[in-house]
Amino acid sequence: MNEDSNLVQGSEGLGLSLLLLLPAIALCVLFITGCSRKEPAGPDKANRGPAAAATAPSGAEPTPKAKQGNYCFRRKGNSARGASNKALEGVKLVEGNIRGLIVQKGDVKESQSKDNPSKKSYTVTYQLTNGSEISAIDEAGVHLDSDKILSVIVTQEGALPDDEVLGMSLSEGAMALPVFMARTSAGGLVVRINGKAKTRRRTSAAALLGEYRLDPVAMKPRVIPHLEVSTLSGTVTIPVQDMVTFREIAK
Repeated sequence: MNEDSNLVQGSEGLGLSLLLLLPAIALCVLFITGCSRKEPAGPDKANRGPAAAATAPSGAEPTPKAKQGNYCFRRKGNSARGASNKALEGVKLVEGNIRGLIVQKGDVKESQSKDNPSKKSYTVTYQLTNGSEISAIDEAGVHLDSDKILSVIVTQEGALPDDEVLGMSLSEGAMALPVFMARTSAGGLVVRINGKAKTRRRTSAAALLGEYRLDPVAMKPRVIPHLEVSTLSGTVTIPVQDMVTFREIAK
């Protein structure tokens, strides 16, 4: 997989395809919106803001090392609004271009399983954005400068497998479809939808997991909990846990 490739493509023929798939999408939306908003106390509870619990890849240690909450990002040449345009006390601004596909994870919602009332079912939405479409990352969240939307929704009993869900949703065959539906190995329902938002400039404070790209050690694509930023002085690798904490969840 080419990590610099633009995975978010235009949706030609989206109108006809969506008309054919409207019944399936409607069922998925009704099922998801029926879920309770209570967050699970069990495993796989999503962290808000930067994903501090994410584990480092098995490759070399990232550089530079920094204290948690010490970095924010601004795209080179960006003059958009946002706290990353001004000096923040104790925060280092990294200016450049993010190379990969950025993954954010929304709150995990818990509900009673419809297939087995004795078990809990969990639902979460992943938001994926090309690094080139991110103008800044600061304490307000991830600032988007694109009207493109690429979301993956998964519902299943037990732990939600990030890499498996994203892997099947971003495969070449899946990306050829405006709407993609599949099942995880544990029987969970996966729905991937791409489309357009009403406005280009948006901000998302969902949990920042990292970049989805090829793991050079495992030789397969997965979520790497780092951001690679191309700067004038070279590539800077920033662990997600070292990014500034989003304002909405700051204690």
